[in-house]
Amino acid sequence: MKALLMKDLYMAKKYCWSYAIIVVAFLAAALAGSSSNLLFLAYPCLMTGMIPTTLLAYDERLGWTTYSGGLPYNKTQLVGEKYLLGLLFELVVLALTLGCFVLSQGRSGGVDARALFGLGLLLFAAALLPGAVQLPAMLLLGTERGRIACMGFLALLLVGSMALSPQSVSGVQSTPGVTLSLPILAGLAAAAILLYALSFLFSRSRYPGKLKD
Repeated sequence: MKALLMKDLYMAKKYCWSYAIIVVAFLAAALAGSSSNLLFLAYPCLMTGMIPTTLLAYDERLGWTTYSGGLPYNKTQLVGEKYLLGLLFELVVLALTLGCFVLSQGRSGGVDARALFGLGLLLFAAALLPGAVQLPAMLLLGTERGRIACMGFLALLLVGSMALSPQSVSGVQSTPGVTLSLPILAGLAAAAILLYALSFLFSRSRYPGKLKD
């Protein structure tokens, strides 16, 4: 598993550097005072969730899915590594995003702890969705068709984030748009974790080749 993680980290460094530029740009916008709109905080997490699917597309293009059949790995390891890598990237970007939110709001009078916790739950749930949907879709429909289908799903998430402000996810402060309480957000996070686990099981069953589980 360690060797697989290292392989994908090297690939991410070579092929996914543009993701880092986009994440930095949106976090800079949040630090500049645009964090009143959830879009600037949600987009880095959503974008990071797409990295495993990008790496899977390169695996197919470079023949890795065929080559890996001759290596001492099973489907659980090959597929699970993509999900683990995605989770690690998402946690790092989530920590950076929440840090930017704290710094931005700190300049304007402080941060409500419930709002921060609620925002963390919402962004964590949102970060899991791209990988949970895209990976099985790409394995089921093929790389290109699966990517197109999931871009529409990502667009819906972005539109939804524009209807919320970071403070509206705590249920503490009255703000325009939808207000979500902490129990609802905790339920969303739990549902996202369950979906991520089910997505892994499905992707493992659809992984090409005749490797053992």
